[in-house]
Amino acid sequence: MNTATQLVSAEGDATTWLMDALASQGLTNGSRQVHFMQGTSLDCLATTNESTTEPDFMVETFKYPSISFLVLFQFAIGLVGIIGNSLVIAVFISSRSRSRNQTNLLIIHQALVDLLSSLLLVLYVGYAIIGSPKTDSQVLQAFACYVWTRATLFALFAVSTFNLTLISLERYVATMWPLKYAKLFARRNLISLVGLVWLLAPVCQYSIAFTTRTYIDGVCILTKSPVWVGGPLFVWEYLLPVVVMTFAFTKTIKKLRMLELKVSGTASSLGAALTSVNAISRVDQGTVSSSAQPTVHPLNSLPLEPDEVPSMVADTRRVAVVDPGFRQSQLHRPANRQSGPGRNVKRRNATRSLFTVYLVYIICWSPNQWAFFQLSLGGKLNFSGWFYQMSVVLAILNTCVNPFIYAFRHRRYKDKLLEMFRAVKD
Repeated sequence: MNTATQLVSAEGDATTWLMDALASQGLTNGSRQVHFMQGTSLDCLATTNESTTEPDFMVETFKYPSISFLVLFQFAIGLVGIIGNSLVIAVFISSRSRSRNQTNLLIIHQALVDLLSSLLLVLYVGYAIIGSPKTDSQVLQAFACYVWTRATLFALFAVSTFNLTLISLERYVATMWPLKYAKLFARRNLISLVGLVWLLAPVCQYSIAFTTRTYIDGVCILTKSPVWVGGPLFVWEYLLPVVVMTFAFTKTIKKLRMLELKVSGTASSLGAALTSVNAISRVDQGTVSSSAQPTVHPLNSLPLEPDEVPSMVADTRRVAVVDPGFRQSQLHRPANRQSGPGRNVKRRNATRSLFTVYLVYIICWSPNQWAFFQLSLGGKLNFSGWFYQMSVVLAILNTCVNPFIYAFRHRRYKDKLLEMFRAVKD
């Protein structure tokens, strides 16, 4: 007699839509089948012979049509994510400053993770439309039981979140402690930090997959309800990163504003002082009073951009001495390094672009995360309601929105992108 095992899942975050993409799949082994279908807010197992028996934690299930507007919209988001994130990688890799700018390397990594997420999203939704191949392989069936149902895609979402958190900390250290930045975010350390992101971010996702189900003879068996993971998952993959990013970006932007005000006020005072010095020089026929003291150029006291920090370590102060030939116009004379205001504008623009990425992340993921968190505490969630549908679309949208942010907010990215398009056109 045929025994069908149904694994009904919508674990913890935006997972229920993913089960929709797997609804049409069947991995066969002899007379046994493992089906993954759209389901509930919990992992539930129903084993049927002639009738279906449901565990105590089983709740009413539902299922979208195999092809619906939502499924097609998800497919479109995945395609846009593939194209957009590929462009981001191409633009930043072709940037001349990539070897010096750690921020750009982290942005490239962010785009790479989102690109992989978009590829997997298209693959899942494609299976919902055309169906997936069947197999008798025990290895592939076990893979489908533990990993394919959800863990890999949501592990990538977690890696993306942790990498954005790392970017916020990189901006924080670069602004608050520019000299320490050279050591903390050296290339070798940066690679280690990125590796740590990949190691820590998916912990909850794979822990859930391997502790709540088991695979025996072609049957994927749910051994326990994963309702208990709702809280830890919410804290680890959403709340903790959001708290860290909020702190880091708030402090960074506040510091940059203070620097802007300081430079603006000091530059005005210096301009007035230089005017007086020039007047005295004209009266004294080009000689400056012997009482004039060397003046530290205030614009050179600004923290350097991260890619300039190593060259700054050996010479932590640069002094411009006022001499008889010094004029106010020399304030803007190009130097070997970019001037203080230029560095400040560059730092401010990059930080604001990344701050926008952070805000969009909050907007995209907050509705879904908070909805499932209250569900894990015993609340209710209507999976067929408009709020849940909106939260799903927003969460998926986060995989493709960053390239548009860079296009509007990141000047260097926009200029380089236009340059690439012109080259292709010509």
